[in-house]
Amino acid sequence: MASSPQAPHAADRATRRAELVRSATYASIAVAVTLVIAKTWAWRATDSVSVLSSLADSFLDVLASLLTFGAVRFSLSPADLEHRFGHGQSEGLAALLQSVIITGSGVFVGVEAVQRLLTPEAIVRPVAGVTVIAASTLITLGLLSWQRYVSRVTGSVAIAADALHYKSDLFVNLSVVAAVAVATFTGLAWIDPAVGLGVAAYLAWGAWGIASRSLDILLDREIPDADRAHIRELATSRSE
Repeated sequence: MASSPQAPHAADRATRRAELVRSATYASIAVAVTLVIAKTWAWRATDSVSVLSSLADSFLDVLASLLTFGAVRFSLSPADLEHRFGHGQSEGLAALLQSVIITGSGVFVGVEAVQRLLTPEAIVRPVAGVTVIAASTLITLGLLSWQRYVSRVTGSVAIAADALHYKSDLFVNLSVVAAVAVATFTGLAWIDPAVGLGVAAYLAWGAWGIASRSLDILLDREIPDADRAHIRELATSRSE
């Protein structure tokens, strides 16, 4: 019996998807580790709570990227007798774990920010902090562009969740640069922990969004009626 001419194309698409998803996970881990090292130095140099919040975010990115890497590798495993529909839902589980990690980071940064609000301290070596965060922003922009492309082409939920972390990094980095600059030039030490507290709240909000999406996948939430009708229309048009 002759094989379907569409089979080789389907296999090529699957191979290409696997390559793209793996490349995004490798890039994510490499960038996250680089940013953690750079921001650790910047935090120790400046003793800034806002820089600490950015460091915490990047540290979480390392953990989240490792989770995504493991989940993606598992999700690409073919279907077997125990998992007849494949292993794709492992991406949803990874995203849920990421949301838990992000929430923990937000709480940690929030506590540090409140303590510094109660006892404000001036930022030391602000130029070092601004330089490192600005460079981190450029690196993050490059990674985010690649992740968004991979997510759009492959439909990977895990990569989309990982990209959300780095999208939040852009907001965090810009906020930190502004906080360090304003606190330094105005002498208002409370601005630094205030921004850190705002970043903590932003992380918690992002974690809630990731958790909601991952639970929809894990609990097999029904697709919208409009999408269902469109699928039915496509199926019936092909059968006629």
